[in-house]
Amino acid sequence: MKKVVKFGGSSLASADQFKKVGAIIHGDENRRYVVPSAPGKRFSSDTKVTDMLYACYESAVKGE
Repeated sequence: MKKVVKFGGSSLASADQFKKVGAIIHGDENRRYVVPSAPGKRFSSDTKVTDMLYACYESAVKGE
């Protein structure tokens, strides 16, 4: 059976986490389809991708 797996947030927040995701994907040959979503924050001072998209939208609405 083919499997779809989704990774995002803290599982894509750092290089080490990316490696773990890679091991998970390669650990099962049925994991054929991978859906990545926005990465999480590595540090508390980081800005989340979703927050940046909201800011872009707000700027566009204001005509900036």
